[in-house]
Amino acid sequence: MRLIKKSSSMIVSASVATLMLTSSAFALEGMALVDFFVKKAAEEGGTISWTNAEELSSDSVVLNEVTLSDGGKDPINIKSVRLEGFKMVGDDRLEVRVFDVQGVATPDGARESIKVGSVRINDGSFPADPEQAARPENAAKHRVSFGRFEVNGFEFMERGNRVSVTSSSIEDADIPMKWDYDRPSADAGDVPPMKIGRITVNGVDVDADGGQFAMGSFLLSSLQVPSKLSTNVSDWLKVMKVMKVSNITFGMGGTRMFSLGSGETSLDSDTNPDEVSQETKFEDINLDLTKIPDRQFQAVRGQLGYEKLNGRMVGIGSWNMKTGRAAVSEMKLDFTDVGALDLTYAITGYTVEVAQRIQQIQLEAAANGGGDQAMMALMPELTKLKLESFAFKFTDASITNKLLTLQAGQMGQTPEALAGAAPMFVQMGMQGLNMPQLSEMVAKAVGQFLSSPKNIEVAARPAAPVPVSEIVGAGMAAPQTIPGMINLQVVANQ
Repeated sequence: MRLIKKSSSMIVSASVATLMLTSSAFALEGMALVDFFVKKAAEEGGTISWTNAEELSSDSVVLNEVTLSDGGKDPINIKSVRLEGFKMVGDDRLEVRVFDVQGVATPDGARESIKVGSVRINDGSFPADPEQAARPENAAKHRVSFGRFEVNGFEFMERGNRVSVTSSSIEDADIPMKWDYDRPSADAGDVPPMKIGRITVNGVDVDADGGQFAMGSFLLSSLQVPSKLSTNVSDWLKVMKVMKVSNITFGMGGTRMFSLGSGETSLDSDTNPDEVSQETKFEDINLDLTKIPDRQFQAVRGQLGYEKLNGRMVGIGSWNMKTGRAAVSEMKLDFTDVGALDLTYAITGYTVEVAQRIQQIQLEAAANGGGDQAMMALMPELTKLKLESFAFKFTDASITNKLLTLQAGQMGQTPEALAGAAPMFVQMGMQGLNMPQLSEMVAKAVGQFLSSPKNIEVAARPAAPVPVSEIVGAGMAAPQTIPGMINLQVVANQ
C-alpha cells in the first residue's frame, strides 16, 4: 500500500509541477504526455516501463505489461493500461475520457501483496499540480471530478492480514482538493462542498489480527459534505439522502460475535424545504453473548439464560428549521425475549439561527478549552429552547422476572417478596431529594410493574412548552419544583 501511494505521488504530484513550466506542455496528449511522465518519474528515482505500446489516436494509447517502481524491492505489475482522451487542458488540468487498468499485482513473495482485477475512470478531470491546487486560495477552483471511478477484485495482504473487496464505485464526483476544518478562513469560505452522486461497495472481507469483519454491501447516495465546520448547520443535516448496508458480521478467532442483516438511513428535505426528516432502521441485529470474554458477565448471563440476542432498531425524527420544532416521534430498540426501549421527545425554538449560535459557541469553547464561560454563553440560547414533551418507556418481554429471580436468590428471598419490598426501597432511596409526591409516584409505579411486568414509563408533558433555561435554573436552585414545572409522570402497565 505504501508503494502505491508513493508511486502515485512520484508520477503525478512531483512531475506535473515541472510539466506546467514547460512551454510546449500545453499541447501534450496521448503518448507524448505518457512519455513526459516517464521522464519525470525517472528524475524522481522511479521507473515506468512496458513491453509494448499502441497508439489508438493522437490522444489515446494502450500500454501492455506495465511495471511501476519507486526503487524499492516490490514493483507493481500491470497487465494493461488504456488511456483515451488523455490530454492537458489549459495550463493546469489533466483530462482523461477513459482510464482503464487491468490486472494489477505485486510479484509473488512481495512484502505487501496487492491484487486488483481492474480500475476504471470515466470522464476524469484533475489538477495538474495537486499540491498547488490544495492551497486554500486555490481550493475553490482546483477540484477533482469524474463521472465514474470503479475498482473490481481488490485484495491486499500483509503479514497474514487480508483485506478484499469484490467491487466498489464512485459516481458523479466533484471533490475539492482541500477542506479548511482546522481554522476559519476567508480564503476557503467560497469552497463548494464535496459532491458525490453515489458510492457503492460490495463484498468486503477483512481478516486481521484484531478480528474478522465482513459486509455484503454498502450504498450512499447524494453525498454533499460542506467544506467548513462552521457552515450553516442545516447543510450538515442534508449531507446525504440514503445510506444502506447489508450482511455485516464481526468476529474474533474465527467465531462470529455480531451480525446485522440490514440497515438504512434516509434524509428527506425535498418534501418541505424548511424541514429535514430522518428515518433509520436496523433489522436482524444479532449478538452472541457467549463469546464475550468476561467471566463475571458470563456468570450473570448463564443465570439469566441468555445466549444470543436478536433485535431491531427504528428511529424517526424531523426538524423544521423555520419554526424551530425538533422532534423524535419514534426511537425504539427491541430485543426478542428481553424487552423494548422507546424514546420520544419534542422541543421548540430550535431555529437555524439558534443552532448556528450554539455551534459557534461549541467551536469557540473547543478552541479555548471549554469552561464556565461557554455555559454562560449558552444560557441566552437556552432561553429560546422550550421542552414540549419527553417520554421514555420500557416494555418487558421476560427479562424483568429473570432479574428479579436472580437478585432474590442472591438475597435469600423469593421474587415475590423482593417485588413487594421494592416500593419501600425506592422511597428510602429518594428521601434525600425532598420530593415526597414524586417519590410516592415512582414507588407506586415500580411496585405495579414488578408485581406484573408489562411496561413502565417516565414522561414529561407540560400544558405549555417550558423554556429549557427555566428547567436548568430550577435544577440548580430548587430541583423539587421540576416535576410540577414539566408535569412529570411515572406510570406502569398503561
